[in-house]
Amino acid sequence: MRIGAFLLPEPLPELNEPYAFACLRPWVDVNNVGTLVLDELEAQFDAMDLGELARPVTSLISPVPSNPPH
Repeated sequence: MRIGAFLLPEPLPELNEPYAFACLRPWVDVNNVGTLVLDELEAQFDAMDLGELARPVTSLISPVPSNPPH
């Protein structure tokens, strides 16, 4: 099922008071601190992926022109 920019698998699981964490990749993950925290939260809350972007963007930053106009 597609909702906006996201793809969700069907059938959707039954959710009871859900929480959501979202992250953009690639991200700055110095010494894997962010990954370790997300892994621990996933384990503590028995978390699972619910969906993903239908069409991931490879770069959110526009390239800078090599010869900008004066």
